[in-house]
Amino acid sequence: MLSEGRMRIMTTTDDEEENDDYPETAPFTCSFCGRYDESFTEKNLEMHYWSNCPMLCECEMCGQILKIQFYIDHLLHECQYCSSMRQ
Repeated sequence: MLSEGRMRIMTTTDDEEENDDYPETAPFTCSFCGRYDESFTEKNLEMHYWSNCPMLCECEMCGQILKIQFYIDHLLHECQYCSSMRQ
C-alpha cells in the first residue's frame, strides 16, 4: 500500500528472522524477481513493484503489496480485514 509516498512491502512473517547472508541487490535490479532494467530509478522500481513484478501481489482487501508466498498468511492474520476471512 502506498503511504506517505512510499510503498510498504511485506517480505517476512513474524516467524522469520532477517537474514544478512543475502547479497545486496545490484543497481537497476528488482530485489524480488531479479529483473534488470537500466530505467529502474527509485520511482520506476516502485512502479515495477506495484504493477509488473511477478513475485509481488496486491491484497484485494487492503491494497498492501506483498510477496506472493505471504498472501494467505496476510489475509488470515495481518490484513486489517482479516476478521472477515475464514480458513
